[in-house]
Amino acid sequence: MNSTTTAEAAWRAVSNTDPSDLDRAGIAEFLRSIASVRAACDAAEVLAVRRTRDLSAAGASAPAEQVLTDNTGRSGKSARQAATREKACESMPAFEAGLTDGRLSSGHLDAAAAAHAKLTGEVADQFASHADDLVNRSQQVGVDEFDRECRDLARHLTALHDRDAEVDELERQQAASSVKRWVDRSTGMCNTLVSLDRLRDAQIWKVINDQLGRERSQPPTDGQQPPTFDALKARAVVAVITGTGAGVEAGVEAGVDGSGAETGVRSTTSASAAPSSTIAPPPSRVVGPPEISILCDLETLLTGIRSAGAVCETNDGVTLPPDVVRRMACDAHVIPMVLGAQGEVLDQGRRARTATAAQRNTLAAMHRCCAFPGCTVGFPDCRIHHVRWWWEHDGPTDIDNLLPLCEKHHHLVHEGRWGLQLDTSRTATWSLPDGSVHHHGTTMDRRPRDVPLRR
Repeated sequence: MNSTTTAEAAWRAVSNTDPSDLDRAGIAEFLRSIASVRAACDAAEVLAVRRTRDLSAAGASAPAEQVLTDNTGRSGKSARQAATREKACESMPAFEAGLTDGRLSSGHLDAAAAAHAKLTGEVADQFASHADDLVNRSQQVGVDEFDRECRDLARHLTALHDRDAEVDELERQQAASSVKRWVDRSTGMCNTLVSLDRLRDAQIWKVINDQLGRERSQPPTDGQQPPTFDALKARAVVAVITGTGAGVEAGVEAGVDGSGAETGVRSTTSASAAPSSTIAPPPSRVVGPPEISILCDLETLLTGIRSAGAVCETNDGVTLPPDVVRRMACDAHVIPMVLGAQGEVLDQGRRARTATAAQRNTLAAMHRCCAFPGCTVGFPDCRIHHVRWWWEHDGPTDIDNLLPLCEKHHHLVHEGRWGLQLDTSRTATWSLPDGSVHHHGTTMDRRPRDVPLRR
């Protein structure tokens, strides 16, 4: 069945179906048909934007962005995104073909287009040479993970072309950092906007997340509703800034960077059973700049060059330049970790009723986010959940029985009657309350890519 026939079949399915009569499987098929129709429309729009661009160049039309806003009711931002999408398809025809035949969504295309648009010259051409691999990869991962991989590939290729590029970017971010404060006239709420580079943002949020953990452990006041997560986070921020939170003064480490940058670095490797390093704060604590935890594969730590698919980022997935991490590692405490072929940590840490700091570090080496499929809530905002419950199933506090879950999905398991099972390869089975399987697959989002990307 060719792409035109597929789109026509999908349109008939959408136009002739009343979703109010469908069961769960029918809804899933109905949504897939909608996605196919949407992909066909997006592919046709690419052609229309391309033709409008040619007419505009000849003086016979307004620019494509203006034509889109005038005739489709789209916002200026959406119209600019459509124009960027067309340029990406021109540079990477494999993406246009994939959109036309329904192999990828416009979200996947937009992720690749955004990464490609920031590149120039030879680096942009090298990124485009990976188009076939990226289209194949788009069929295996969601848009969020695909977006991360496209950005990682762009950084890798940029670093190969100019090793100092990431460091220069970090320095530009540091120079552009700012703090703004204003009062919302309609609500009366006071707002503070802090714009920081990646490194200093990681520093302050390590301290805030530590305080947030303490806030979450406090029982609610008798007779009052428990505070929302956002309220707890605001309370933690105020406690850290004002120095009124319990343990704040003792929860920081002496730094190694004259600008206040530091300190804890964890290093993991994506090679099967290969040793790696974890840089973490030493046991003694003194007042000084806040600690941060960074995961970095051993090869990157040794060479300062990050290969495609390698890890060099904070525990919540913020990437950092390898040279910066290498400098920070000079005085940091290095803790080895060993990963299996799928990225699972084989060094499991100690058993305890609640997850120890070492176990949380181990889990963070495997999970950037909540372990529910598709959830993007970062690891620091998650609770460590016993898959086999401590009090009902006598579940041990062992890595094989622990997963990070955000508040929403933790609630699904405990109060929402969802089923969750985890095997020794960290493959999870999520079941709906009626017992049917919702998802079966790996929980780890820090693991070797299934599709190798060329250097």
